[in-house]
Order: sequence, then structure tokens, then C-alpha cells
Amino acid sequence: MKIDIPDAVEQLKELKKEITNLRLEIAKNLVSVSSAILAILIALKNGASGNTPLLHYAYVLFLLCILSGLMLLYGVLKQFRKMGKDWLALIILSSLEGSSCSDTKPIVSSKYDGFLKVLEIVCIFSFLMALVLLIWHSFL
Repeated sequence: MKIDIPDAVEQLKELKKEITNLRLEIAKNLVSVSSAILAILIALKNGASGNTPLLHYAYVLFLLCILSGLMLLYGVLKQFRKMGKDWLALIILSSLEGSSCSDTKPIVSSKYDGFLKVLEIVCIFSFLMALVLLIWHSFL
């Protein structure tokens, strides 16, 4: 079975674009929902059960979700800038050599992937834990 390398690279780039778009959507939605819930909780904090430790932990977890989501968005921006520089360098190198460039590693790889994966997990986990704490707090 022979693999068409340019086609495989193109498919890998499309997959990477889809993963990045999904990461961005998840981060944007979680940050928006966390901000809305946090605003509601702060507005209602003067109630009878507004000063429990569970509620304070939920505040911190929602803030952590917002922070990690924003860091994820910034990381994706840095990743796109790095890929743009790599593309430009490859185009310049290819035009100077007068032939197509066979080295596509800078185009499809990124040094930020591990960092973005950690931020994605932190964002989702902190959001879910904050929701669990809010539900637990409502039953107490």
C-alpha cells in the first residue's frame, strides 16, 4: 500500500485545523458560561447560604476555567503566528531554490500542542468541578 505523502500532509493539516477550531469553540463557550454563572453567583452571594466554603471553591474553579480558557485562546493565537512564520520561511526557501520544498514538518507540527492540551483539560475539568460543587452546595 503506497501512501501519497502530499495528500497525507494535506489531510493532517485539515485535521489540525478542525481540532483547533473545536478547541477554540469549547474554550469560548466555557469562558462565556463561566463568566455568566460567576456573575449570577456574585449577584446572589448576599443570600443565606452565600458564604460557604463550597461556594468559594466554586468561585475559584470558575475563575480558573476562565483563566485557562483565555490562556488556551492566546496559545492558539501564538500557534497560528508560529505556523505563519514557518509558512513564510518555507515559501521564501522554496522561491530561492526554485523548486517545491519537501520538508513539511514546520507546517503541521507545533511546539504548543502539549501546552494547549493541558489548558484544554484544565478548562474543562475546572468547569465541571465547579458545577459539581454548585450542585452539591444546593443540596446542603
